[in-house]
Amino acid sequence: MRALAAVIRTPPDGEDDDEARFRLRCPRRLRLLWQQVVDLARCMAGSELTQGQAAEAIAAEGLSARVPCGEPWPAAEPPRTAPADPHESRAVFADLDWTAIRDALPEDIEGLDADVDGLDPFALDLRMRAVLQAMRRVDWQLGRLLRVFLDRRLYRLMEFASADRYVTERLGLSARKARALVALERKTWQADAFGAAYRAGELSWVRALTLLPIVAEPTAAAWVERAGAVPVRRLADEVEWALTLRDGLAPIMPPAPGASLALDERQLCARPEWEFPDAEVTFSAPVSVVALFRSAILAFAHPHGSLVEGLEALLLHVKSEWEGQPRHRDPVFARDGWRCAVPICTARRELHDHHVVFRSRGGSNERENRISICVWHHIRGVHAGRVRAVGEAPDGITWEIGVRPGRRALLRLVGERYATG
Repeated sequence: MRALAAVIRTPPDGEDDDEARFRLRCPRRLRLLWQQVVDLARCMAGSELTQGQAAEAIAAEGLSARVPCGEPWPAAEPPRTAPADPHESRAVFADLDWTAIRDALPEDIEGLDADVDGLDPFALDLRMRAVLQAMRRVDWQLGRLLRVFLDRRLYRLMEFASADRYVTERLGLSARKARALVALERKTWQADAFGAAYRAGELSWVRALTLLPIVAEPTAAAWVERAGAVPVRRLADEVEWALTLRDGLAPIMPPAPGASLALDERQLCARPEWEFPDAEVTFSAPVSVVALFRSAILAFAHPHGSLVEGLEALLLHVKSEWEGQPRHRDPVFARDGWRCAVPICTARRELHDHHVVFRSRGGSNERENRISICVWHHIRGVHAGRVRAVGEAPDGITWEIGVRPGRRALLRLVGERYATG
């Protein structure tokens, strides 16, 4: 197929195509459409394409129907940096809120390392989970200290030009995590149930960060409860679903447990009177691919229209074209979203078509008996006896993870929800 042939091209000898990054702010519903078309490109190609490769196929399909308009892509505005304040000095310590410092003192965790040499693996697992609980509290405490330090720009007293330079060079912490911890610290004061769970270590910083865009005071308790009932992967999907469907910035409750998160075309294409660009389409690819994708967007944009409208028109055109063509011969991967079906896994590469009831035990080749599993969980998990799956695919599978002879599995999930019984 002419569009997908683009993804296997190789640059001419001696041509070195550097990497570039495409980024475009857009409404969340449009990013969901982008993800659907990327998955469709993978289905059409029959392999796990990167987002950059999918973008090249999308652009090639679009430009096969539209002539490039020749308009230049708008130049990005340079980032703005606040000038240094020459009046900042050690005098800022006089009115610091020392309550934040006192609250952030870590709890004593001595004793968790006692007699570790004599513990069996499962007792050691319990001990490590207690350590993780303490580490979650440390994340909150670090966020409190960072907020005070960064809000007052105290890093400038130590001759650091920016907060990012300070946290990476002085603390050995990634700037992204530092910003996330500070954002979570600020959010804890806006939603009591969310703040209490995060400060107590019941929410890891990753789960808390997943909830950050959606949590609000009226719905915080429900979202915190949901975060403890499902894996992070399902939680992220539910948050994305809620952000796509909510009315403006109004609070929204989590979906019903186990409910389908699929959106029909009317929900996906519905436009409110105003749309806030609260998401973005972004990927890395060779410079030539990014340029090709931008040309395709401009070709589909109306005169004097926005780039977002051009991207939407391009994606809708490609989606319509590809949905009218035959699919890849094995639809199981497409049904499972081109990712490992084990609820705690996010792998999208090296997928195997696994038979829930083994063929050697009389299992059929029907789709209800087949599910996508990454090579690690297939070989080292299911066939090594550490992971067990029973039921009908895709939503009726009961998973047991960490299977051990004569004892309960470490994790048991029904579909994508933790089993309590």
